[in-house]
Amino acid sequence: MNSKSLASLFKHSIVVAVGTSVACAPMAAQAQIVTSLSDLIGRPSFEVQRELRARGYVEANSKQNGATIWEYWWNSQDNACVSATIHEGRSLNFVKTSSSECPQAEKPGMSDGAKVAIGAVALLGLAAIASNANKHNDDQNNENRSDDYYDRGYRNHNNHDGYPSSYYRPPNYGNGYQGGRPSYGSINDLVGSRASLVNGAMRDRGFSYTISSRSGANTFTHWKNYRTRQCVEIVTANNEVLGVNDLGSGSCR
Repeated sequence: MNSKSLASLFKHSIVVAVGTSVACAPMAAQAQIVTSLSDLIGRPSFEVQRELRARGYVEANSKQNGATIWEYWWNSQDNACVSATIHEGRSLNFVKTSSSECPQAEKPGMSDGAKVAIGAVALLGLAAIASNANKHNDDQNNENRSDDYYDRGYRNHNNHDGYPSSYYRPPNYGNGYQGGRPSYGSINDLVGSRASLVNGAMRDRGFSYTISSRSGANTFTHWKNYRTRQCVEIVTANNEVLGVNDLGSGSCR
């Protein structure tokens, strides 16, 4: 069986496995399939989000029902709102949907003056991004090196390797060796907010969705921060965040 046949079989298997969840999807899922994004079907949600941003999409909205999430992405170049169906952390399909699902969509009747103003703000934003590009790259490189040192220390500790006695120890190596976790910031501020905002807020803080479950009216979603090795449970009901629980480093699948 060639690679195309395997890919087709994998995509079909995913759809069959979650047929019940997809059947409950918003009506937008009945819209036209976006074939240009078919290469993203079956990939993890964090890879899908990265690729969509690289292709000019902006995340606009999201909805959730159990383990299934519908993310809405706006592409201003194509003037299109696209719904991405994510089930248990992997993408199922991409369809065009109503622009009303994407707040970024240009509203009918917008004046020329408003369009000019929006364009001016966008240009200022691009200028600010360009002026800080070099600093951002340097900061990102430093952060990546710091993460590498932390991981090296963490592995050496688990392998029972002795702590280095040399005069030089890389930054953040000690945190990893001692099993400490860098701070990722408080997320208790999410309590009381709308549940539909949780996905974007958690991803902005470095967390990735792993799994969810339901009990009565409550939904429990688990989020993993792979850099800090932190697992967090978000409890929601009636589109409101009821609580945030720290589950420790080994509780997320």
